Amino acid sequence: MTIFPKISEINLNYDLYNYFDITDISFYFYSPNTKIEFIAFDILHNFSYITELSNLIDYSNIKLKNFNSNKLLDLPFIIGSSAFNLKDSNWEPFKKHNWFIPRFLIIRDIEKTYLVTFHKEDDDKTELKTITNSFIQKLKSLKKVKNPKIKLSPNKITSFEEFSNYANSLKDFIKSEKLLKIVPAVENIYNFSAANTHLIELLKTNLLNTFIYAFKLNDSIFFGASPENFFTKKENQITIDSLASTAPYNSNYKEQLSSIKNYNEQKIVSDFIAEILQKYNNDVEIDNSQKFKIAGSLVHLKTIFKTKVESQEDTFKLLNELSPTPAVCGFPQKLSYELINKYEPFSRGLYSGVIGYISNRSIEMAVAIRCGLKNNNSLRLYGGAGFIKESDIENEYNEINSKISTITNLLKNE
Repeated sequence: MTIFPKISEINLNYDLYNYFDITDISFYFYSPNTKIEFIAFDILHNFSYITELSNLIDYSNIKLKNFNSNKLLDLPFIIGSSAFNLKDSNWEPFKKHNWFIPRFLIIRDIEKTYLVTFHKEDDDKTELKTITNSFIQKLKSLKKVKNPKIKLSPNKITSFEEFSNYANSLKDFIKSEKLLKIVPAVENIYNFSAANTHLIELLKTNLLNTFIYAFKLNDSIFFGASPENFFTKKENQITIDSLASTAPYNSNYKEQLSSIKNYNEQKIVSDFIAEILQKYNNDVEIDNSQKFKIAGSLVHLKTIFKTKVESQEDTFKLLNELSPTPAVCGFPQKLSYELINKYEPFSRGLYSGVIGYISNRSIEMAVAIRCGLKNNNSLRLYGGAGFIKESDIENEYNEINSKISTITNLLKNE
């Protein structure tokens, strides 16, 4: 299969997220690291058939025409997400892997905005022109209206007793030394009413220094503001965050995060990442210069790993081995994943999976946390906390609630 992009400048009246609802399938992404911002619409080619992240190397079998200009080399052309698990129907129509080449993509840099139309070699040219003109008309005719007031009320909130029963069953595996760490999570459900574009706007303007994302398939919308870079590759240079431990952003956060418990929790994540990277390159740079990651009202311990991986095959094998990291799952990885699937009383879906894009010479994916699933007037919000032997269940429950509150406080203050 051969894919052709057609790129042209376009003038738009509003920020990109304001166009989120002009089609039934849309995907918005903003990176605080690379500053890339784009929104994509509709599906030209679907990769939902893949069974694991490493299968995304299949894109190398697609012939890409006219991708040799500087404008196109870093253009996202495969976008999407992979789920942690899918155990119930709440996440339909999302699948385990939701990667695709869009029909349309709008990308904005500091000075200009570009519209990209992707098409296949055998596409009917007359039909393509009609579809493109119709899409551009939707863009041009959009009238931004005043957002109605957000309505948010609790429906089913996980109590401490419910969480404690679940968490204790997992902590027993730590006591027996079968696990060093595991990350139990909570799903809280709310009655909710808000404009999708307003929701994205609130995230982007208030939760600074985070990846902002929103992915719509028909009536289901997965959205969030993640502080965690899962995997960034620029040519052969790879950068990965080790992010763990949490404290409120106040004058005392450095002291709180310096405890043995927080140090050990983050070390498990860092050791896991370092060991995997060293399988592909012994030369791994560990950067502790940015020790703290401030994201909204919370702060985390942070270590940055950098290395080089030459081959595409190794790159995608590495993606597979890293996900899910101990930051959202546990260690050992396989047992933690099995136990969460067995004991957790809900389906995580895309929460604690990965979300992002692939271009011709780069990859950027975030860990899908600080997030929710909106479906009609129902909102499901997710949060987790790392358990090690020093952990206190009540403290971890409070930490989860503080993570979920980064979203609910934003909505309540509207």
